[in-house]
Amino acid sequence: MLCSFDTLLNVFCILEYSLKKGFKVITYTTPVYVNLWPKGIYPLMNITFSASLCITLAIAIERYLAVCHPFFVHQAQAGTSGGMGGGGGSGALKALKRRTWRYLMPALLFAVLINIPKFLEFENQV
Repeated sequence: MLCSFDTLLNVFCILEYSLKKGFKVITYTTPVYVNLWPKGIYPLMNITFSASLCITLAIAIERYLAVCHPFFVHQAQAGTSGGMGGGGGSGALKALKRRTWRYLMPALLFAVLINIPKFLEFENQV
């Protein structure tokens, strides 16, 4: 997910800094700028930037817990995998997906919520 959001951020930054500011392909009067920029590209660029930072922080927290508190992580995994056996299979995969979403969802939710005002910043004036 971090790679996906970093790639999206790179695409939006290429749009912003290359096409708009560098080569001036997108100007203030082009339909792309008037229709898409204020309500789509600009807020999504900020959301992907925030999501990239939040996911990096979530990965750091997960790695900290795995290294510094391995028994806590192991106990949490044993509680969700369905028993003391800890064998592979679908139970372990389900626990891994659940743990991934447990770190990912708050990061994505925070990134979207903090950037809601970006959708309301611009107003088209005729």
